[in-house]
Amino acid sequence: MIVNKTKKNLTFIRNTHSNTHKINTIAALLILSVVAFYQLFYNLDKLPLRVWDEGKNAVSAYEMYTNGNYFVRYYEGQPDHWGFKPPFLTWNQVISMKLFGINEFAVRFPSALYALFTVMLLFYFFFSEFKKPFLGLLASLILLTSFGYLEHHIARTGDHDSILVFFLTSQLIFFYKYINTSKNVYLIFFTIALVFASLTKGIAGLFFVPGIGIYVVLSANIKRVTSDRRIYFCILAYLIFIGGYYALREISAPGYVRAVWENELLPRYTNTASNYKYEHSSDYLFYIRNLWDKRLVPWVYILPFMLLLLSLSKHKKAKLFYWYVLTVGISFLAIISGGSKGTWYDAPIFPLIAIYLTLGFLQLNILLEKILSRKDIATIITLLVLAPILFKSIQNTKKLTFEIEEKTWNYETQGISYFLRDHLKELSNLKELGIAYNGYHSHIRFYSNVVSDNGTNTYFANYKELDAPSIVIASQKEVKDFIEEHYIFTKEKKEFGTYVYSIESRKQGE
Repeated sequence: MIVNKTKKNLTFIRNTHSNTHKINTIAALLILSVVAFYQLFYNLDKLPLRVWDEGKNAVSAYEMYTNGNYFVRYYEGQPDHWGFKPPFLTWNQVISMKLFGINEFAVRFPSALYALFTVMLLFYFFFSEFKKPFLGLLASLILLTSFGYLEHHIARTGDHDSILVFFLTSQLIFFYKYINTSKNVYLIFFTIALVFASLTKGIAGLFFVPGIGIYVVLSANIKRVTSDRRIYFCILAYLIFIGGYYALREISAPGYVRAVWENELLPRYTNTASNYKYEHSSDYLFYIRNLWDKRLVPWVYILPFMLLLLSLSKHKKAKLFYWYVLTVGISFLAIISGGSKGTWYDAPIFPLIAIYLTLGFLQLNILLEKILSRKDIATIITLLVLAPILFKSIQNTKKLTFEIEEKTWNYETQGISYFLRDHLKELSNLKELGIAYNGYHSHIRFYSNVVSDNGTNTYFANYKELDAPSIVIASQKEVKDFIEEHYIFTKEKKEFGTYVYSIESRKQGE
């Protein structure tokens, strides 16, 4: 009788615990879904395409969409030997254009989507390893409120880095799971992540491999890993897929491999490439300074304390994973700090920092619980430490999500893009429209293609030799000043400093 009653009580407790765990998991996922929507997708298409990489990527995707060549990236109707990266981003953008049309949302949607995948990957890892859904939620929230991760060139723009970050984070997590379980499935996922990271951004897809190798040596796993035949099959599979792609790409457009060497490998890393010259190439603290000054504020202020806590931790699983991630992170920072610099090259570090901080909060909670002997009070204190930092980080990112505004100093660069985008129907009444813009203009070319598809022939005009009569638009001060000084015209002002000029003739004596 007593035994049966005890069994029933135990069953009730287990069922209650299971139900509570399910409720906590559902609640965490609901919170995560709402935050992810607003941080990643809200106002995604408010700003026009940005100059340089995003605009160029968009034009390449548009040309792949229209010419049907899904193997070679094109720009201005020619195989692209400047945008030398493999086409995985472009494939995603083409699919997105087929779903959403040719617009900013379609260009940026793949980046936001893979950022969501990265967030869900962090949630999955902490949920599967620690059986604590709110740890997964915390890691995800830290990443989603990291200013640098949401800023230009990563999670919310049509660039390669968000997709790269997802596959690098996948490498990190699945190799760790392989090391600890020896299961085939994790090694397969690791290899897939390697392949697609390289199909996204070439050599950058291998940036975590040196750190993973160092960890294998330091953790005394070198013999077990090197004696595992499956590793060599994975290496072979990687070489076949990636080597095969580069070989076929060279056959399709000779000169591609040479362009890759010049613009992606050693010359670019050492800042000696003919097409690229970067500032800060000898500033070895460039990325750490950026994280401290802006890109990781305010999370960065508690990061040293959390790293110290974790180094003293006695939580075996947390400490093991901490040292693994720390080794990879230090190796990655050393690699990018030694070469040419781009502000967004630190993108892969943000999920790692989210992991450090999450493990740190876990360790803080364990330490407080041990000191106070009260789980509830320890949890409250931990939340009191977390809440103001999380609130401040959300406030910092509002101007990247809720309160997006074009900077006034950017009107000269972006004004024409606004005009072409916002007056598409009105422009369909024109037979031709000249675009008078001085300098690199891939961000404008995307919109000019859309306007041309809508029935108006657009062309880039040399503002110093304009045809008469003609209609041209201009947003740059130097261009507008030249037109008004040298031509007879009428004009109509539009928003963001852009003017529409009806050119009647050149002034006498010109």
